[in-house]
Amino acid sequence: MSSFTAHTFANLREPTPDLVKPQMINVDLGSLTDPHHVAEAVATSLRFAANSKDPSLELADRVRSLKLLIILDSCEHAIEAVALVAEQFYQETD
Repeated sequence: MSSFTAHTFANLREPTPDLVKPQMINVDLGSLTDPHHVAEAVATSLRFAANSKDPSLELADRVRSLKLLIILDSCEHAIEAVALVAEQFYQETD
C-alpha cells in the first residue's frame, strides 16, 4: 500500500458527522503485467468473478448500488487503461 493510500484510508476512517463512509477498497496494480486486465484486477479485489467479454461493464453493474471508494494504487505503468476503467465506472455508476 502506498503512503498516499495509507493516508487516505486513515483520514477517511476518522469520524465525520456529515460523511457517509464508503467501503474502501485498495487495488494494488503494481504487479499488473497486462494493462488489459485492470478490470479483472479490480474484480478480484472485490471478490467478484468477471465472466463477460467486457468485465469493466459487468463490474460497474455489480457495484452500482454500493457505497465504495476504490483506490487504484501503483498504476503508473498502466495509466491509460486505468483511466479508461475509472471513466467507465464513473459514467456507469452515476
